[in-house]
Amino acid sequence: MNTDLHRVDACSARPISQARILVVDDEPAARAAIVRVLDSLGYQAHEAASGSQALARLSALPYDLMLFDLCMPGIDGGEAMRQVQEGHPDLAVIVLTARATLGSAILAVQAGAADYVLMPCSIQDLKATISRALHRRRGRRRRQHLIHVFEETLAALRTG
Repeated sequence: MNTDLHRVDACSARPISQARILVVDDEPAARAAIVRVLDSLGYQAHEAASGSQALARLSALPYDLMLFDLCMPGIDGGEAMRQVQEGHPDLAVIVLTARATLGSAILAVQAGAADYVLMPCSIQDLKATISRALHRRRGRRRRQHLIHVFEETLAALRTG
């Protein structure tokens, strides 16, 4: 068993293997299959059928990572990603797509996606992609926490 998956995130109480993941896809069968796979891997997987539903869920509950299909009705994928990054800058986002184009890859990167996955993919590939994104997120959070501690220490030394 990979012990890295059981390390605790520096700024939360959840082990990485129990990360809370939001799966956003307008196709119910694809969404349900991904949620089942994530549940079997030990993640806490929830689902949303649209960009607007995803934004509502993100406002109601903190998530560690979002798997997001750019091609959905309603809110444009790029606009939804912009709103997600604006409101939840700490959230790792992996774009899932069955219709990969150069334009969608550029849109995903410009919107701040941690990765871009062409579906269908193997469970191992999805697991590895999620693990990489969560580890990068953990590293960013750890650095942000250290910067905050250093800033507080400097402020205390200046006033004390």
